[in-house]
Amino acid sequence: LGFCTMALGATDKATEFFEKGLTMPTMFMWLMRPRLLCGLALVALSQNRLEEAQQKVAEARAFAEERAMQNIYPLVSMTDAQVVAHAGDLEASLGHYHRAEELAHQMGMRPWLWQAQAAQAKTLAALGREEAAEAKRRAALAGIDEMAALFQDAELRVLFVESAMKKVV
Repeated sequence: LGFCTMALGATDKATEFFEKGLTMPTMFMWLMRPRLLCGLALVALSQNRLEEAQQKVAEARAFAEERAMQNIYPLVSMTDAQVVAHAGDLEASLGHYHRAEELAHQMGMRPWLWQAQAAQAKTLAALGREEAAEAKRRAALAGIDEMAALFQDAELRVLFVESAMKKVV
């Protein structure tokens, strides 16, 4: 819910959802901890609280790595990329996106794979590396097409493609 409300621009409500997830005793609170910490890092970034964002993503990474929560590694790398980009280090950001892409590819996590490729394309373009950016853009588009082909419902397929394209272009 935190990520959804954040996408709608309701950062205060998103913070509330992420904090509740971290503090309300449930059977999922430890399983979701790194994801919730990444959410809080992104909220902090949206409010220009860079140190807090760095601390939250570092905490998410440490928790996930201590418990070998490999399925969370791409999310943590993607969040880390956004944090270091916000700090102005696009080269480091590119490295984190590349790591997210590698991890997603190894685990067959198609959504993270194309998103990491799309983010790399934007970062490469910002660095003036248009040829490399275009190659990543094409890879992301191919991933989107591959996933779209799996949809049985044509209306949902269109909605998916429209939403995904916003992240690529």
